[in-house]
Amino acid sequence: MDYSNLGSLGAGMLVGVLIALIVAILIGALILCLSNKVIAGFMPPYWRAVGVVVLAGIISSIVNWILGMVLGFLPPIGMRLVGIIVSIIIGGWILNWLVHRPDGSPLGYTKALLVFLLYMVIWVVIAVVLGLVFGGAMLAGMSAAA
Repeated sequence: MDYSNLGSLGAGMLVGVLIALIVAILIGALILCLSNKVIAGFMPPYWRAVGVVVLAGIISSIVNWILGMVLGFLPPIGMRLVGIIVSIIIGGWILNWLVHRPDGSPLGYTKALLVFLLYMVIWVVIAVVLGLVFGGAMLAGMSAAA
C-alpha cells in the first residue's frame, strides 16, 4: 500500500474541519443574536455574540471533559444530559457576563439562561432537520445503487 498521499489527505481533512468550525461559530453567533432578540427584546453586537459562543464552547468543553472523567459511571445518555445542562448553565453565565442591555444594565441570569436554552433548542432543531435531509439523501442514494 502506498502511504505517500496520507499527509495531504490529513491536511485536507484538518482544513475542512477548521472551516466547518468557523462556519458553525458564525452561525451560532447569529442564532444567539436571534435568541436574544426573541427573549430579551434586543440584539447584542454580533462580534460580542461570537465571543460568547467561542468562550462558552471552550469552557463547556473543558468542564464536560472533567465531568466525564469524574462521572464516568453514568450511562452515555446520562452523561449527555448532564453535559447539556452544564453547557446551558455555563452559556447563560457567560452571556450574562458579556452581554448587557442597550441602556447598560445587566441582562439578568434567568433571562440569560432562557436565551441560551432557546439557542440550544434551535441548534437541536437544525441538527434534526439536517439529519433528516442528509439521511434521506443517503438512503435514496443507497437504494438507487442497489
